[in-house]
Amino acid sequence: SVAKRPEMICTSRPRISAVISAAPGTVSALTRALSIRDDTRSVDHRVELWASAEAILRAHPLTGAGIANYRSPLVRERYPTPGFDARGAVHAHNEVLQIGADLGLPGIAAFAGIYAAALVMLWRLRGTDRLAAALAGALIGHAVYG
Repeated sequence: SVAKRPEMICTSRPRISAVISAAPGTVSALTRALSIRDDTRSVDHRVELWASAEAILRAHPLTGAGIANYRSPLVRERYPTPGFDARGAVHAHNEVLQIGADLGLPGIAAFAGIYAAALVMLWRLRGTDRLAAALAGALIGHAVYG
């Protein structure tokens, strides 16, 4: 069994990555095949989650609802997400809205400051290190796509 042979977990990842990278479109096809919801319904659910996070942020702009309270039953009761039961809406599916719902505007400012500081450090290394360029690209990609 895998539990008795942990090396199986480590050695199977490169093989899975190789299969996925060898067949373009495999991940999206697999995702569509395994998805319970169709794409439109998924987008609708995300919009409901975002609206709930925005409502929390508007109601508590300085403090948010508290760290990891987006999923708490009290918050879910006060800011419902119609497509989910109380346990189903575990996060906002948007990093900035999640931080805002948890920590308010000061949290969003701190998050933006962390990104800005990292980008400034990487900018100073530009042209001297390819790794810095790769990290800057990854950071920008994460900021855009979360």
